[in-house]
Amino acid sequence: MQKKELTSTSLYYGKVNMPKGFEINSKPLIMGTFEQEYLNKKFPFSRDLDKVDTYIRDYAIAKHKLSLEGIETWGSFYLPLQSSKIMKHKYNFTVLYGTEIHKDSCEVTIFVNENKEHVVKLSTNDFIMFPSNKSYYVNSNESHKINFIQSMLYELK
Repeated sequence: MQKKELTSTSLYYGKVNMPKGFEINSKPLIMGTFEQEYLNKKFPFSRDLDKVDTYIRDYAIAKHKLSLEGIETWGSFYLPLQSSKIMKHKYNFTVLYGTEIHKDSCEVTIFVNENKEHVVKLSTNDFIMFPSNKSYYVNSNESHKINFIQSMLYELK
């Protein structure tokens, strides 16, 4: 009897490099996170959120021929030494964007399968995109300040 692995998990990552004059202002994303968290509002639309979303979708189609449709977004913040719970989503892709992350303080663990996990460093303006059926969590914030992460879910068109 022979065995052949038939699954592979793709991890897409990089830096959101905007042209001069079109940089992403993290303040509207941070304020949206607080509005969502403390005022129980849906995460508000902003031009800066649209810039991140457009960059991710353009990157996916140009580099990997993945046509994505945004489904949902929310912001999260992590106090010093705080980590997230283990999460998993029902859509095709999860994107984590480093809205404001203090130097060398944030890593994300993605469970590839029951025997393998992959740890990815996340910094300000970095993104990580992976299949939403993979469980993940944000590791403990190793800084003395608050880290902010924008989460986005996408479906293939």
